[in-house]
Amino acid sequence: LVTCRLLWALGRGRAIYPPDVVARFARDLGPEVEPKIIEPLAANPGDRANGSSARVHTLLDDWISVEFVARQTRAVAPLIVAPFVVLGLLVMARSRLFDSWAVTWPIALTAAVYLMGLVALALALKLSAEKLRGDALARMRADLLWLGGAGGGREKLAEPLKQLIAAVEGNTTGAFAPLLEQPLVAALMVPLGSAGGVQLFDHLLLAR
Repeated sequence: LVTCRLLWALGRGRAIYPPDVVARFARDLGPEVEPKIIEPLAANPGDRANGSSARVHTLLDDWISVEFVARQTRAVAPLIVAPFVVLGLLVMARSRLFDSWAVTWPIALTAAVYLMGLVALALALKLSAEKLRGDALARMRADLLWLGGAGGGREKLAEPLKQLIAAVEGNTTGAFAPLLEQPLVAALMVPLGSAGGVQLFDHLLLAR
C-alpha cells in the first residue's frame, strides 16, 4: 500500500531530484555520458528558451523515476508472495494428512476477502507503474523533439536520450514485468497448488 501511494505521488508530474542523486544515476550510464545531460532546465520544453521558469529538472528525471519504481517494486515482490504462502498452508490444513480442518463460511469469507484485497493491491501497483511509465515516455519524447532545435551542442544528447527511451520501454523489472512474470501470478499458484496437492493426498489416503 505504501509503495502504491509512492507511485501515485510520482505519477502526478515530473519529479525533482537532488543534484547528487542525478549525478549518481548519471554515473550508471558510464563515463562516456555527456555532462550536459544533467544540466538543470525547466520542466516544460516551451519555457526553456526564455529562462523565466525555474530550472530544477534535468533530462534524466523521468528515466530516474522509472528506474526507481522498477527497483522499489522488485524489492517488495516477496511481500506479495508471502501472504499467499500462508493461504496455501490454510488450504493444506484441510487434508487428512494433517488435522482435516473443516472450512466454515466465516473462514472461507475471510480468506476470500483477504485474497481479493491482495489481488487488488497488486493490480493497483501494476497499473500505477504502467501509467507512470507512459507519462515518463511522453515527456522524454517531448524532450527529444526539443533537443533537435535547442542548439548549444545539445543535439549530441539526442542519441543518449533515445537509448534511455528504449531502456524505459524495455524495462521488465519489478512492476514492469510482463503479466505472466508478475509476482501476483506466482503467488496465485501457491494456494492453487496447495489445493491440488491436498486433493491428491486425500485421494491416495482414500485409495488405501
